[in-house]
Order: sequence, then structure tokens, then C-alpha cells
Amino acid sequence: MTQTTFDLHHRYRTQTSLTAGFVQMFKASAVLVSTWRQRSRQRSDLMVLTPRLLDDMGITEAQRQQEVNKPFWKA
Repeated sequence: MTQTTFDLHHRYRTQTSLTAGFVQMFKASAVLVSTWRQRSRQRSDLMVLTPRLLDDMGITEAQRQQEVNKPFWKA
């Protein structure tokens, strides 16, 4: 293998590795944003439940308030 061939193979492996890392980071970011949106939706739904439904679910008003006041990024 000549020096030039080695350089080309090394450059290709480096670019492939960087691309794979970027794709993995993008996928992880998409999953994170999806999780945040799901939490936000669930907390919005929780805000509109009637006291009777909360009671049926075993959730107190204080628990509801605690949950809906959390920022979307906190579990």
C-alpha cells in the first residue's frame, strides 16, 4: 500500500466515523425532543382532568400540581 493509498483509506475511515457519530447524535437528539414533547402533552392532559377522574386514578390535587409545574425536561 502506498502512502497515498494509506492517506485515502485513513481519510475515508475518519469521515465515515464522523458521519456515524453525527447520525447517532442526531437520533439521540430526536428521541430526547420526542420525550420532552410527550411529557409536555401528558402534563397538559393532566391539567384538564376532573377531580373525579383524579380520584379514580388515585392522584391528589397536590400531586397533580406538583407534576404539571415541572419543566418538560424533568422526569
